[in-house]
Amino acid sequence: MSKPKAVTPNAHLHITLQPNVKDNLDLWLYSEVEERIPKGAHKEFIEKLIREFFESKRVPLEPYGFPIGYFVTGPKVMVEAVIQRLKGE
Repeated sequence: MSKPKAVTPNAHLHITLQPNVKDNLDLWLYSEVEERIPKGAHKEFIEKLIREFFESKRVPLEPYGFPIGYFVTGPKVMVEAVIQRLKGE
């Protein structure tokens, strides 16, 4: 019996990584229990990072007295709360 079609089909994306970056990723994803990288682990990892990128906010902290290069990043609601605290509101 064939596999049913996905409700939302996946789009293909081909990327190349530097060997040391790929090695670190593979080590992170490796499962001791399965003794391999689980099927779909690369996809899940990349999708999670992409979602976090689009759902997060990054704000520089120089206007609040911090040195150049300091910033806060995270979920938009959390970053807004931190900035409100820094403003004293």
